[in-house]
Amino acid sequence: MTIVTDTSLAGLGDRVRERRTQLGMSQARLAEPDFSDSYISLIESGKRDPSPAVIRALARKLGCSATYLECGVGEEALADLKAGVRQAHGALAAGRTSEALTRFNELLEAYGVDAFPQLYREIQRGHAMALESAGRLDDAVLELEEIAASVRGLDWDEWATVQIALCRCHRKRDDLAACVATGEEALTTLQAVGEGSADPAIRVGVALLDAYLEGGDVLATRQLAARLVRAADEGGSPKVRIAAYRQAAIAAEVQGDYDAGVRLAERALAVLSEDDDFRAIGWLRVEYASLLLRARPDSADHARTLLLAHEREMAVTSSDEGDLADCVIELARAEIALGRPEQAVKQAKRAIELIGPVACRASAQALSVLGEAYVRLGRHDEAIDTLTRGAEYLETAGLPREAAQAWFDVAELLRHTGSSERQQAHTYRRALTTIGLRSAGE
Repeated sequence: MTIVTDTSLAGLGDRVRERRTQLGMSQARLAEPDFSDSYISLIESGKRDPSPAVIRALARKLGCSATYLECGVGEEALADLKAGVRQAHGALAAGRTSEALTRFNELLEAYGVDAFPQLYREIQRGHAMALESAGRLDDAVLELEEIAASVRGLDWDEWATVQIALCRCHRKRDDLAACVATGEEALTTLQAVGEGSADPAIRVGVALLDAYLEGGDVLATRQLAARLVRAADEGGSPKVRIAAYRQAAIAAEVQGDYDAGVRLAERALAVLSEDDDFRAIGWLRVEYASLLLRARPDSADHARTLLLAHEREMAVTSSDEGDLADCVIELARAEIALGRPEQAVKQAKRAIELIGPVACRASAQALSVLGEAYVRLGRHDEAIDTLTRGAEYLETAGLPREAAQAWFDVAELLRHTGSSERQQAHTYRRALTTIGLRSAGE
């Protein structure tokens, strides 16, 4: 699709005169009651640069869009362009990365940045996301930095969105230091802006807190989580308040403060309205149930009821298998807490089947629950094999701290089941080397 634009004053004047003539309207009639006919004459001759408000007023009188007067692009052509953007995003969401890249490239070439800067930046962001999806992370970072420079000071919400995307790309490049530095600098900038930056600052803070969690920075995690909760309490839209509470709940869970996590998850749930996105509600329900199982074991039956209700809703809404697997993993935990390890085995195996043979955190969690159920059933050999596979998955997924803890759990199980000291020592060493340490004598 080729769209030719003309944003010159002469082009604007020609279009005003052409529309006025088509309607049989004089300059004086077009001018009244807000302008003088001489001012209209100067616009038509390309000698005046009217403000956006003036252009909108003229467009209403001429029965056309302000877009057409400004750029010579009709609403139909603009609608086609926006449809192309939606199609490109649709291809990206469906995993057709190559198609998305092609479409975004065509859109960038078809439309000049001077015509519609905001829409052009949207296309640029889509293109950067497609580059990210294709694994071209360096190219994505360069494009995002260009967008950030162009929007800084003009739209802080959009700038924050770009900074969050930059943090995500740095993490995918295994450059957690760059991710943290980007997030910290963005948060400092937004806090200095003051009025109107509460939502963007909280959103960036949520992304930064996630990076602190991955890096294992306990002090920074605790301090930032407290700041985010305070900021959410003081202001911000419901959406960012939910994001702040739930990320702080995750931080509390990781640090073993399950009671605090439950309270934060309950606050997030309280903010949600019936009209909010189902995925957000579902995520919170699963997280809340997970925290209940850890902080309040006597509430296991309530947690199980919540999870079963959520599972039924997901069946109606055709949620993806990853979301369903998260729910099923927590159902398995609930069955263990309720003293039903046989049912836990069934649910854990079901989660593993949903996830598939992929080395990731979710599959390792499912294996961990399955291993615990085997322990409860006295099937220790199967438990050791299952937990070992989970630890290996975490290593492969690049999660060394979680992998180390998993290896320690395997070693402890070996000790309790009377396995050889040599086997126990080997597993303990595996835990230490996973986090870059060496045991004595090595």
